[in-house]
Amino acid sequence: MKSHPLNLYAVVPADEVPALVPTCGRGVGLVRWGPFAAIVGTGPRQPKTTAAALRHDRVVRGALEACSTVLPFRLGTCLDDATEVSSVLELNALGLTEQLHRLRGRVEMGLKARLAPSPSPGGSVGIGARFFDALGSLREFAPLHTDRRERFTHRGDRSQFDGRYLINRPDVERFWSAVAALRMTFPAVPMIGSGPWAPYSFGEVVLVQDAPRPDGPTWEVGDAPN
Repeated sequence: MKSHPLNLYAVVPADEVPALVPTCGRGVGLVRWGPFAAIVGTGPRQPKTTAAALRHDRVVRGALEACSTVLPFRLGTCLDDATEVSSVLELNALGLTEQLHRLRGRVEMGLKARLAPSPSPGGSVGIGARFFDALGSLREFAPLHTDRRERFTHRGDRSQFDGRYLINRPDVERFWSAVAALRMTFPAVPMIGSGPWAPYSFGEVVLVQDAPRPDGPTWEVGDAPN
């Protein structure tokens, strides 16, 4: 098999490949190993262009629409060829299994808000203390602290809130309703909600790659290398 550098977009359960195949476009394929299927695509190493970012987002969004569970990887994750992809899946089998189990049927939602005035010595951000307490309505969808990322950053006399939540897919509409209620409670606070996304903020596998490479990877769909 010829060596073809491959960009790693995401890993999904292998048993969901039939639903995924129709979303795979030109130059996108699957490398399967055991219970996993890696979504990969040909392209330059470490892509930096806007076009590459849009392509990455499109592929991962297609996976999110087709599969119940998606473990996404950051733009620029690139492996030498299908054999190395297969090796990496095998070498990281335990971590991938744990993450796919954790992310099953879940998506990432986000909320950003701009608060004023400047923070007090106690860490409250003006109305930020009340706003932070009101975020309980969103935390109900991600009750474990490991299923949410909340951060205040302070700039001058204003503070920015950035929250990300790992929630069950059936709760997406209820999450939006909770965001709408926050807007009504704090009409002077600019807010932007986002999602559903593949859970980039919660995929915590650091891929190990230093191991012997197995034979026999399977590349499927799209413009497969020979």
